[in-house]
Amino acid sequence: MTKSAEMLVNNHRVVSGLCSLSLIFFVAAFSLILANEYAFAIPAVQAVVALVFGGIMLFSLCGMIAATYHVIRQRTELSDPYMFLAITWILPYLGISILLGWPNIVRVIKRT
Repeated sequence: MTKSAEMLVNNHRVVSGLCSLSLIFFVAAFSLILANEYAFAIPAVQAVVALVFGGIMLFSLCGMIAATYHVIRQRTELSDPYMFLAITWILPYLGISILLGWPNIVRVIKRT
């Protein structure tokens, strides 16, 4: 039995390509942010960063949906399909919940 990630990389090059594009856009976005945070006052720079982050979201979502489809189709041949699905779908939502939820919880605690 093979692992889900190995199966996707070996047999589904388009899916792994989408994920690679997403990772490249992610590195590019944070490189732009680290390069000069004061440049974000310029609307053109804001538009470029928005397009880069839009690329991240688009390619990531397409990669997640396509990977899920292929893993579910071949789940009997894989050793870790459910762990792969849990990591693929739970971690992004957990990350955004912590990122946005934690400041709200802290704000409520400070008010009381």
